[in-house]
Amino acid sequence: MPDKPKIEFESGCYYHIYNHGNSSDNLFVEQANYYFFLKRLNFYISDVTDLYSWCLLPNHFHILVRIKDNCINSEGINVIPDHKMVSERFRHFFTSYSKAINKKYNRRGTLFLRSFHRKKINDENYLRNIIRYIHMNPVSHGFTMTADTWLHSSFNNVQNYPEGTLSKEIIGYFGDMKDFIESHQGASPIDEKEFI
Repeated sequence: MPDKPKIEFESGCYYHIYNHGNSSDNLFVEQANYYFFLKRLNFYISDVTDLYSWCLLPNHFHILVRIKDNCINSEGINVIPDHKMVSERFRHFFTSYSKAINKKYNRRGTLFLRSFHRKKINDENYLRNIIRYIHMNPVSHGFTMTADTWLHSSFNNVQNYPEGTLSKEIIGYFGDMKDFIESHQGASPIDEKEFI
């Protein structure tokens, strides 16, 4: 069966990006790995994307990004980020993280399962549902009972820093902070097939 055609990155659009460890290997072996992943992610992609939500689990991750409307390229010129530019940043990020983990843990080979997956988010309802899906991922995989007890997710960032620009926008998709929190509590398990 042939692979699905790759979805092109477009400025101003939202994308759900996810991947797993190769052969079910863990991507995160110890606590420091989670922080290092986010630090590297920020270093490589923050100039071309806004990171809306994220969740890191031992053997996989989910992130939601919006491609910026414009950025400064390597020559210092203000440009609209295109597919090639964004893909290259993600490739550098994944390579950087993989090399660091391989070196630290004396391992060889591919850390990630194939290239990363991405889905374009086409409407606000789907965007709201994917934010909830990402935050509820540790619950649906049995790592924790509630979204707020998983340390490696943006849920608590939104809840604890509601005045941040992106937090305000995320909360706005749910109505208000009360609705944001309630939408992440006591709900039935999320059907993963809908989001990946």
